[in-house]
Amino acid sequence: MANIERIHPWLVDLVAEHPAAHADVLNRFAHWHVLRRLRQQATTGTLTTAVVNTGRSSIRAAARLLDWADQHGDTIGQLSQPQLEFYLAEHPGARSSTATFLIWLGDSRTNTKIRVAHPSQMPPLVTMSDQARWRGVELLLHDTTINRHSRVAGLFLLLFAWPLNRILRLTHDQIHQLPDGRVTVTFDSPRSSYHPAWHHS
Repeated sequence: MANIERIHPWLVDLVAEHPAAHADVLNRFAHWHVLRRLRQQATTGTLTTAVVNTGRSSIRAAARLLDWADQHGDTIGQLSQPQLEFYLAEHPGARSSTATFLIWLGDSRTNTKIRVAHPSQMPPLVTMSDQARWRGVELLLHDTTINRHSRVAGLFLLLFAWPLNRILRLTHDQIHQLPDGRVTVTFDSPRSSYHPAWHHS
């Protein structure tokens, strides 16, 4: 329980940085979802440092999305799906860390208009630090001894949390080469307006 209790002073400071409406949402998500689940796992003896760190990461991800909504003049309850997709495009890798918060927004009826494309209902058993993730990204971007297909698949996995089975199901219709040499990839449904660009190496 000690690891959980150390979250409380950190959470108080984090919540204090937000306007009242968003502070309330962040408090409810943290206490009634994240911390409640951590305590349940502590009771059953399945709580690990990795699980606690995943809980912190989910709270931080929620705070970042709340900050972004506030900067764009919206409450989290008003946020639309196109706005969410734009946010996720601006923040590569946020799709995975924000998924738990987005699921909770729907379950709590705080916002039923938005969804994450490929949510994971359970926290990962193994977590990767941001530092380790970016080391992997740098390796895949620059190490030409690795097969190109493996490098691209690894980047999709590290940057966008795309499951390997979906990467393997990419079709030619989702990939477009532009005249300037860039390649765009449509990750989700045709409704998504985000096309991340990749340069040939």
